[in-house]
Amino acid sequence: MPLRTLPLLLCAPIPVGHRVEVRFYKGSKRGHLGTVEPDVRPLEPLVLDLDSGIRYGGHWLFSSAGVDHHVVNVNSDGIRADLEVVEIVTGRVRGCQVVTVNSTGLSVETLLVVETEAAAYR
Repeated sequence: MPLRTLPLLLCAPIPVGHRVEVRFYKGSKRGHLGTVEPDVRPLEPLVLDLDSGIRYGGHWLFSSAGVDHHVVNVNSDGIRADLEVVEIVTGRVRGCQVVTVNSTGLSVETLLVVETEAAAYR
């Protein structure tokens, strides 16, 4: 099976050997002067650890994440209804590296290497 290296702008410390499903979405956002612009974030997918059941994703994916407060209720929040899945990658984690970047403000990045089972495109 082919390996796929996924750079992620989120913290997703998934153990090697776990199965994952990675869902890439596109949506829309309000631009300047009220225009609607595409919102595609290929480095911020939803990652589901299929062995533990833990979801990893950016605040922009979840239904109640406010623009100002970035609050997510893990007990009730689903994925935003206006998002469209553009790709699904399923496979087994063969490598994972989580890095904290502190040069211009604190951020966390994950490099996930997945031995793919299947990829779906819509």
